[in-house]
Amino acid sequence: MSLTIRYGVPAPAAVRKGYGLVAFVSNVFFEADEGATANDAALILCRRAFGLGKSYIAVRRNQAYQLRDKDGAFLADTAEDCAQYLWNGHATDREKHVIMDCLLENIDQLVMHKPEGEDLNRKALDKYFEGEETFTHGLMDIANS
Repeated sequence: MSLTIRYGVPAPAAVRKGYGLVAFVSNVFFEADEGATANDAALILCRRAFGLGKSYIAVRRNQAYQLRDKDGAFLADTAEDCAQYLWNGHATDREKHVIMDCLLENIDQLVMHKPEGEDLNRKALDKYFEGEETFTHGLMDIANS
């Protein structure tokens, strides 16, 4: 099974400086090869390391309420997964806490992010990139510039 992911117009999100991270909130469109589709806003974290960029869909809007659960397990697990992926398995507790801060700082922006339909998304992207080719390679093109 393969999954195609397309991104909407990115809105910058807050992230602590000094760790090589860039954060965005964007609508994300998922499509499975069987034809099943889904779309939701997501907080996307990007990191550039050794000349290569990585992006990670940290949390989607429909999961945002779980970030503030009483035991903090979802927040800790999400931050751990994200940090380990972005730091190639070598993340320390410090990086994990930076990710946690970013997740908590951007909950409101994620929840209030304006949804886009497929047609509106395509028109907005065309306007945003002013005639460039389709934006199917993810946000790392923006994060690496």
